[in-house]
Amino acid sequence: MSEPNALPMAAPPVEHATALSLQRTNLSRERTCWAAERTLMAWIRTAVSMIGFGFTIGKLGHALQIGAFKGLLGFAEFSFRGLGYLLVSVGTASLLLAALQYKRRLRALDERGVRAEYSGAFWVALLLSLLGIFAFGGLVLRF
Repeated sequence: MSEPNALPMAAPPVEHATALSLQRTNLSRERTCWAAERTLMAWIRTAVSMIGFGFTIGKLGHALQIGAFKGLLGFAEFSFRGLGYLLVSVGTASLLLAALQYKRRLRALDERGVRAEYSGAFWVALLLSLLGIFAFGGLVLRF
């Protein structure tokens, strides 16, 4: 509620309003860059979990000499090694796709005038995808 004797507030000058608008636009672009990085880091966490879990399942099945297990309804059999291969492959592929998506997002922002540098998360994603490839090789070659 406003007081009956209160004077209306004067509108800011046009130059000031334009400067505020540009500042807010730049801040929103910066938030978009940070959101892209947070998304990449979430994919890194997910992919590393899949790679590690797949490698562990594959090695555990090999160490315990467990050949296969029945599916949920008992219609099919799945091997531990196959499940390990699947998880490591999906984790590595998702990590590479997330890094590619992040790169495309930054390129699109760069075209709109936002100069964003590749973060450490991008390079970590690429290095961890190499780890996934080595883990897959370790399962295949039975290291």
